[in-house]
Amino acid sequence: MPIKVAVLYRRYAHEKATRLLAGTLARDGRAVVSRHCMSMLDQPGGAGRLAHALHETDVAILSCGGRDINAVLRCFPPGIRRPYVVSLFPGIVLRRQLDAFVTRLGCDRVLLNSPADLARYRMLCAVLRVPCNGELYGAAWFEGAARAGEGAGPLPMTAHAARGGPASVFFEQAGVPHRPEDMADLARKLLDLARRNPERHFYIKIRAPEPVWPGARTTPQGSVSDFMVGRAMPPNVSITDAPVSTLLDQVDSCLTVSSSAAVEALLRGRHVYIVADYPARQNHLAFFCKSGLLTRVAHVDFASPPVLRKAWMDRHVVDPGLHVDRVGAAIVRAQSSPRPPPARWRRWLLPVFFPDTVLPHPRTWLRQLRRAFQLLEAAGE
Repeated sequence: MPIKVAVLYRRYAHEKATRLLAGTLARDGRAVVSRHCMSMLDQPGGAGRLAHALHETDVAILSCGGRDINAVLRCFPPGIRRPYVVSLFPGIVLRRQLDAFVTRLGCDRVLLNSPADLARYRMLCAVLRVPCNGELYGAAWFEGAARAGEGAGPLPMTAHAARGGPASVFFEQAGVPHRPEDMADLARKLLDLARRNPERHFYIKIRAPEPVWPGARTTPQGSVSDFMVGRAMPPNVSITDAPVSTLLDQVDSCLTVSSSAAVEALLRGRHVYIVADYPARQNHLAFFCKSGLLTRVAHVDFASPPVLRKAWMDRHVVDPGLHVDRVGAAIVRAQSSPRPPPARWRRWLLPVFFPDTVLPHPRTWLRQLRRAFQLLEAAGE
């Protein structure tokens, strides 16, 4: 008899990250999958409707932030049967985002993006003296894993199919670069790059601004393409909202500041240029800092791309297609069980074991971590 699996997500990128795992569970009739958008939690009575939807569910796959994850866990107080809760990450986890790990401690299974993330998560569990519920999965948002079949690694180069010549794509991000003047500067530099390479087509992949929680402090929004509107556009530049996988079929390289699409490009065997013209911390460059891929737009040379460091790739970039069958088989057999709370006093040891997450902004780190533990504790009440 097939198990019932509920996929919960908040945005398109979140839902995309669940497709490989949900599809694997549904394969051969092993599971019946339903999908639910977490926006219902923003409506009156939404928590009750969510709990009702999950009442007969065997497995819940959560692809969302810590607030949403713990809102789901709160639907099932101690003593009430709950589905087996699996959480995954729909994007890159920065080293300073220890709070993202903390908010997942109450799940039954946590799927990590890479060996580096798994090592840090195991250390967190050890410091807090809770059983480790994490395991290696890979970059869940990589669409090529499903298309490649049973974990075949990077897909073959299929660039130039659409236009018959060399092509590149710039993956923009909402609010990145951080300052509007830097966005305008990057727009100008990208158009200049296109003019210097008239034989190459450039796609600008747009990204809509991310919504923020009601009452949350807002971040600068807008995007690089906003600053291209009204400018004289070279004929070899196109602004597009095509899916990442479609664009990667048509290009041999990509540029971005810090988009998780760069991970997809690496897994597809494309050349990647990480734009390092702007402040690293404000623009989330830390993930790529030791990759060998950082460059300035003025230094981009398509005949001599950056050399990817294999040691960094092995630690930080994993194809989920290599692990999805193992993970799926384990989930089908698993049963939910209560998770012990973290040892409260030991949270004060976290700065000792994770000093790189504290500096240079200890107040911000403490505030984020305090909020993460509050969400976790509220879910366990």
